[in-house]
Amino acid sequence: MSAQVRAELLKLRTVPATALVLVACVVLGPLLAFLEALTSEQTTAADSRSVLTNAGISGLLILLYGVVSMTGEERHDTIAGTLLAVRDRRRVVVAKALAMALCGLLAGALSAVAVAAVAVPLLGDAPLEDAGGLALACAGQLAYSAIAGVIGVGLGAIGRSQALTLVAVLVWLLAIEPTLGQFFDVVNRFGIEGSAAALARAPQLGDLPQGAALAVYVGWALVALAAGSAVLRRRDVT
Repeated sequence: MSAQVRAELLKLRTVPATALVLVACVVLGPLLAFLEALTSEQTTAADSRSVLTNAGISGLLILLYGVVSMTGEERHDTIAGTLLAVRDRRRVVVAKALAMALCGLLAGALSAVAVAAVAVPLLGDAPLEDAGGLALACAGQLAYSAIAGVIGVGLGAIGRSQALTLVAVLVWLLAIEPTLGQFFDVVNRFGIEGSAAALARAPQLGDLPQGAALAVYVGWALVALAAGSAVLRRRDVT
């Protein structure tokens, strides 16, 4: 398995898309933090944390990149060669997921550092959480980005069309799940986005305790991996 993970990491290092995603994380997180800091008042520690948690954009970008990475095998007709080299299709999905999790961890770290560099000076004398609270928020952010990559790979293994899979994922995350969350609190708390927000400690978005949110989000990752592996195992890729 370690050899397969190294092979997937090599793929990520050698494609330009990886660098573009990392740059997007470094640019978009600080930009969102800058806009929020300028357009809203930070009168409580939660307000300041809201600005800092804009680093969580890395999680969404890595989830989408996980979808792109997996569906790209189909799009570029490389999936057959990959599966011939590794006969156990489940191991292929797991190796890709682990590699994307490491990529997500890096993206989350870069985004968090960039956001802090921009947001902290802008916050000025605004109240901040103590060191322990900030550390928990940072750890949650890193976990969110890493696990999001796993979910993306799992969802990418389910769909064959890259464009349709990306659209379906975006529509669910940005439209359907938030809409359902307005009517059903269980969706808002235990959905993919709700649990991710609570994991990253984004104020007013997720109200689960951070530990419970981690368990729920890991659960979504395992479901996505299991579903993706099951679909890929039965797929004709010749």
